[in-house]
Amino acid sequence: MKISMWLIFTTILLWQVSFLGPVFAADQTTSEKDAAFIGKINEYAEAIDNPGRPEKRAERAKLYHEARRLIKQGFFEDALRKYQEALDPRLVDVEDDKVHPLFGIMDVHQLQGKYDLCLEEVDWFIKLAPWKDEYQQKKQELEALILARNTNSFHPVYDHIKKVSEKYYRSIPPSRVDTYGEILFGNFAYLYDIIGDFDAGIALCDNFAKHATQKPRIQSQYLAIRRAFEEDKKDGRKSYITKPGKLGRATKALIQSDYFTW
Repeated sequence: MKISMWLIFTTILLWQVSFLGPVFAADQTTSEKDAAFIGKINEYAEAIDNPGRPEKRAERAKLYHEARRLIKQGFFEDALRKYQEALDPRLVDVEDDKVHPLFGIMDVHQLQGKYDLCLEEVDWFIKLAPWKDEYQQKKQELEALILARNTNSFHPVYDHIKKVSEKYYRSIPPSRVDTYGEILFGNFAYLYDIIGDFDAGIALCDNFAKHATQKPRIQSQYLAIRRAFEEDKKDGRKSYITKPGKLGRATKALIQSDYFTW
């Protein structure tokens, strides 16, 4: 196991050397993103032989899944405590070990409508891995939600969805629905739900379902979200953008889904 891990790191290091030069001596021409990536490799290399690392990983995973279970049950504060347990220094060897629990904490805070707090939290991820577009995209999503809330206008949310859709058009309809497209579906469904645009949510479900795999199990997942939008529309529910902690049916359905992310 140890040999195979070293082979993996050696491969990564060789790749870095080929494109960036020596890994362990980043010079002044190395970009900030490359320097962060180099630092991450060095950190992993130092931690690989830390005693009990597999057991620590297993304990963090256990706490993470317990937190997700609590979220599904609606116990957000209990879930936050589980995520905090996963950040115990005795379970953490490298900064990357904190990613899942910290992202889980940010997810809960977003569900609670604490967008300003989330905006502060997302900077930790951007600093850790500035090359990861998903973190930049999360920041832009939060900025759109805050602007929509503060201006009582949904245009920032629509603009964000349009921008992301144009950037990742190869992952979403009408091109196709790939794995990342399914992640974007969850993001878009949440956004339409929070602003109360149920017609857009229903159209989103129909469009993705049409281009996704036609397996009944997958189609039923889209149908569940669609029904949630329909029910809130029938009830005449309004936007929750200015009502922290209020969740629409579609968001609740996303949380309960074992297929979509949220």
